[in-house]
Formats: sequence, C-alpha cells, structure tokens
Amino acid sequence: MKESLTTQIDKLKICLENKSNIVITVHRNPDGDAIGSSLGLYNYLKSFHNNVNIIVPNAYPQDLHFLDGDDTVINFDTHTELSTRIINEADILFVLDYNDITRTEDMAPILKDSKAVKVLIDHHPNPVLEADIAISDTSVSSTCELVYEACSRMDYHNMLPKSSANALYLGIMTDTGNFRHNCNNPRTFEIVARLLEAGAEKDMITGQIFESYTKNRMGLMGYCLNDGMTVLDEHNTAYIVINREAINKFNFKKGDAEGFVNIPLSIKNVYFSAIFIEFEQYIKISFRSRGQFAVNKFSNSYFNGGGHRNAAGGKSNSSLTDTLNKFLEKVKEHSDEIYY
Repeated sequence: MKESLTTQIDKLKICLENKSNIVITVHRNPDGDAIGSSLGLYNYLKSFHNNVNIIVPNAYPQDLHFLDGDDTVINFDTHTELSTRIINEADILFVLDYNDITRTEDMAPILKDSKAVKVLIDHHPNPVLEADIAISDTSVSSTCELVYEACSRMDYHNMLPKSSANALYLGIMTDTGNFRHNCNNPRTFEIVARLLEAGAEKDMITGQIFESYTKNRMGLMGYCLNDGMTVLDEHNTAYIVINREAINKFNFKKGDAEGFVNIPLSIKNVYFSAIFIEFEQYIKISFRSRGQFAVNKFSNSYFNGGGHRNAAGGKSNSSLTDTLNKFLEKVKEHSDEIYY
C-alpha cells in the first residue's frame, strides 16, 4: 500500500482513540460494495466503540439484507429527522464508496454542514470531497478492500470478526462481478484469503446474491435477453432496455436488474454494454466495458454520470426515445474506440 495511505490510516487510528460518536454514510442507491464496506466497518468498530451508526440515503436491494448488523441501518428517506440529529452529533463522519457529497442527494446539505472529522474511504477516481482523512486508491477492486486495509493495519484485533469478514467479502465479490473484472492485483486475492481465514462464508454469500432470484426477476432476465436487448455488431456494442411496460409486467423491485448490464459482454466481440431502465421521473443507465473503452468518460460527457473505466452509471431526464437516440449517436461517434 502507498505510504500516503499508511499515514492516513495512522491518523484514523489516533482519531478513533479520541472521538466517540461515529457515523458511517454511503451513496444513494447503495450497492454491494457500499453495504459491504459500511457493515464491515460497523461490525469492526462496534467491537471497541459503543456509539456507531450507519445512515443510508435510501432503500437498497432486498438481496443485500442478510448481513449481521443490517437491522441497525437507518434509512434517511424514511427517518429523516433521526438521521439528521445523528449526523449533527457525529464526531467522526465516514464517507464510504463515494467521493462527492452530491451523490447522497437529499443528505448532501446536512453532510456538508457537519463539523465532524470527515474520513473518506473510496476507490473512485477524481475525488471532489475535501476530507480530513482520505484513504483513497483507484487501483483497488473495491471500497471493501480499502476498509480491510484500514482495519487490519490499525491492529486493534489479531483478526476481523466474522461479521466484518462476510460483509467485506460481499463487497469485493459484487464489485468485481464475482471476480471477473477489476481484480488483477494479487493483493485482492490475498485479502480474500484473509477474509476466508476470518470466517467469511463464501458459499452462503454467493447463494444470497446469485442463487436467490425471484420468479419475477428470472422473468425479467428472460425478457431482457429475448425482447429487451439490441446488438450493434458494427460498433461492438449491445444494450438492454427495460421500459415501463416491462417494469409493470414483472413487478420490478429495486435491485432486480442488478448485474444485467454485464450479460451482453458475454457475446463474442461485444466490448461495450449498457442498460436503460425507464422509471417515472428519469432513465437510470449503467455502462460496462471490457478492453480499452472508458465508460466513465462516456457517461460523464453525455449522461450526467461517472465511475470507473470499465464500470460506470448515468442518468437521463429526457424521454426513453430521446435518450436511446442520443446513446446511438454517441456510440457511432466513438465506434473506433470500442475494442478489446
């Protein structure tokens, strides 16, 4: 690990020894890495700190509700007054898996006004947040990997509690697509080995994420493959559309399309994939690539988003038709960049 990160972790250890009220926050629409890193850190800190809270901006997918400590997570959308009071009383404010406060949306003004020591732990590029302590590295697989580095190097315990190991394993597994991408560094697998030694239940976690689909989710996947997917052979690109009709037909729930954006990348010579989900107020977009095409730049330039080189998200407030037309136009413009 870089010396600067080691120094930041040393600062964090000193801070934890002198502060009492700790609040952990994540971005809106938390994914496996956000939930895994927050509960991994929460369960670790609870072993020697009494006052630790996790506040999420909104609800998250049901298949992520199986970890120890999940029942303590506070939803800002449904408990706004309580969440605001807890944040205002915080001595240490952890910012996990995001580096721009605007990604928490309605929580952002409260976080910005907080007088707490702000601790950033994140692996996304181009941080905007001015943190007092920044444990940030874009080369790692996930925020969970950085949380592991921080916890293990602070050396409060010889080994993480099993509850933390499960949570951190979940985040690394999901953010790498079950170890398919963003995990070429041997250190990632060294950490996974340490998590297994600490009791991480690999088979149970894999089952919760990949082997517990509802009938509706399976039906939606079938729809995406049969009716919702378009392959642009001349541009090495494929995309999936989930419109309002499909959302209603399959009783869409948050998280039901998680991972679907990766499916087109299984097609030979497809190096760029996208999924468009038509919600009532906006179009949610996810991008993935394999090879050289930087989807974070594509998303940032045209669809109000960002992320990693090979995994990014975006948003459109235009109609589904206009959004798709814009996407197709920009794919054609960038066609010569889409290769492995």
